[in-house]
Amino acid sequence: MIFVNSAWSKNAIVKQGVEETKIKVIPLPYTIEKKHTDFKRTYPASYTKQRPLRCLFLGTLAVRKGIHLVIEAAKQMADCPVEFIFVGRNEMDASEFALPNIQYKGILTREEVDIAYQQTDVFLFPTFSDGFGLTQLEAMAWQLPVIATKFCGTVVEHGKNGWIMENAGAVSLVNILNEILSNTEVLSNYSNQCLSRVQAFSTESFASALSEILNSDQ
Repeated sequence: MIFVNSAWSKNAIVKQGVEETKIKVIPLPYTIEKKHTDFKRTYPASYTKQRPLRCLFLGTLAVRKGIHLVIEAAKQMADCPVEFIFVGRNEMDASEFALPNIQYKGILTREEVDIAYQQTDVFLFPTFSDGFGLTQLEAMAWQLPVIATKFCGTVVEHGKNGWIMENAGAVSLVNILNEILSNTEVLSNYSNQCLSRVQAFSTESFASALSEILNSDQ
């Protein structure tokens, strides 16, 4: 029996010739802490150059993670009240970040990462392939809606607590960000649905799913 974290991983393994019946999907667990429930997220009535829409990309800054899509989106939205914050190890040419609406903060401590989650408005996860993508749950634990692709664990519920990009392209990302700019209540509404989604990935749920699979195989 083979355990994987997502249907995306399962399908990838099946394509390599592994028998589908041997593969069991159990999503990664995540624990909501008091710091998450104590935090109260607020959004502005509108976004301006003085208070732009703050988009957080946190992880390895690499093509496989879709960072080039975000850079292209930043170029296309140069005249919009949108700011892109990059956090993590960089595998790109640093000159790519030399845009007025991009801030590259490098590698941060856990405490600094928490602050980054708190001070931004939406989380960007335009990955081309992740076995799961635990940062999706980390972001949602901070009541931060997520923009993701379908190439990872199924965390985001499109139209409820975030967006699933139509395709892994800058145009799709720009369209979603423009939607947010034109509908200032959408992030607040989605934010309110984030914690309940994270609760579905509790350690208890993980243990129950694992126990059910093991018992059914006996």
